[in-house]
Amino acid sequence: MRGIILLLLALLVFGCTSQPDPQLNETNITNVSNQTEVNQTNVTDCAGPVCGSDGNTYETDCDAELLNLSFTEGECPAPDCVESDDGIESKVQGTVVFGSDSFDDYCTDSTYLVEYACVENEPENATILCDAGCEDGRCLEPEPEKPDYNCYGPIEPDVFSADQITVNGTTQEDYCIDFTTVKDYYCKENAVRSANSQCPSGYRCSAGACEELVDVCSETDEGADLFVRGRTVVSHGLAIPFDKWDECEDEGLLIEHSCTVNGTAITEELECGSGYQCAGGKCVESSCSDTDDGYDIYKDGTTILYDREEHDDCINDYKLREYFCYGNDIDYDDVQCPEDHICKGDRCMEGSIN
Repeated sequence: MRGIILLLLALLVFGCTSQPDPQLNETNITNVSNQTEVNQTNVTDCAGPVCGSDGNTYETDCDAELLNLSFTEGECPAPDCVESDDGIESKVQGTVVFGSDSFDDYCTDSTYLVEYACVENEPENATILCDAGCEDGRCLEPEPEKPDYNCYGPIEPDVFSADQITVNGTTQEDYCIDFTTVKDYYCKENAVRSANSQCPSGYRCSAGACEELVDVCSETDEGADLFVRGRTVVSHGLAIPFDKWDECEDEGLLIEHSCTVNGTAITEELECGSGYQCAGGKCVESSCSDTDDGYDIYKDGTTILYDREEHDDCINDYKLREYFCYGNDIDYDDVQCPEDHICKGDRCMEGSIN
């Protein structure tokens, strides 16, 4: 009985496994074969590389389509590397931008700096040791060394004295900034100081100190020279109270300017004298001559101008008509002879009528 039952179970199992799948008919088998062929065709049609609309390069256009991205043929162009601090500048915190990425310089600790820079259009970085410390993405500037001053000289400004100071072997001297202002150096708290000081009223700055203003006279003809036209100038600080050229009053009289010993100027009226005339602010030779050398009542003279001659002549016993040259002309004076003199021989001479 047991054997019959086992035989029936074996037949039942065999019968179930050998029956065909009612849904796996000829039509379904054909569809599965076609689907496999379609999938193989799609893989074959993928091409690349392509540049996706997100700026990234994909191996094939299929990869971009799977992400619902539009694309263009070829790889995406490399982005420009841009830096804000012009290269490796450790004293300035900078930023490097490369595409959608950015890199800021930063301190790893209080001593080291990571500095970003563009190298061949690629972002690179280097670690730098900051001698004075690292803070806020940059190396700190070292504090300047304070000089050890050693100042020698006056300890307060003095505009009336031209002084000098010495600082660590270097000398500074007082000097005039302009006509009335002194640059005055002095030492204070062992360090150099300076002041721009105005000279008091009536003083001027000269050779680094304020000095009292005095008249200074200069002339171009070196004194009262009748035969050179000169210019005389008196200065009183910036003021010029006197500035004149020699000039002619008339053809025989010269207005001569000259300096005095106290720095002022004087003006004199000087006759050019016999044989000379005034022209162009100086005395020059004239055509007139006088045998008694000009105005001399004690000599009998003749004054000559071209073809004209005039002789000294007694008007009466006591008065002489004295001829002389004046400029380029002949002039005369009627002169009373001095006491105990009479006019005789066309000149004044000692004597009396009795």
